[in-house]
Amino acid sequence: MVTAEKVEKESKEALDTTMNYAQTKSREYQEKLKESLNDYDKKIDELKAKSANMTEEAKADFNKTMEQLNQKKEAASKKLQELKKPTGKAWDDVKAGVNEAMADLEEAYEKAIARYTK
Repeated sequence: MVTAEKVEKESKEALDTTMNYAQTKSREYQEKLKESLNDYDKKIDELKAKSANMTEEAKADFNKTMEQLNQKKEAASKKLQELKKPTGKAWDDVKAGVNEAMADLEEAYEKAIARYTK
């Protein structure tokens, strides 16, 4: 027999399961992004190492590019921190912002690679 208590209990269990799943996916996504940011640190360091043989004029331009790249990385890192707070619709909005920041970082990195690794 179906009782109100049984329906309530099953509903609560389903909600708990859904919440746990969402939290797990959120943590997995955040870890993936942390790994990506760490990879960018390595890539940026590798790119910086290539500047050793540049002229002073080229280094000045390179340093500007590196500053912009680091700003993009910092923006993505800040967006990642924002992911730790929201839930529901806010999560989707923040996640979209993080994805955009990561895309900006990737674009800036690809431009730097194209420009300085000819």
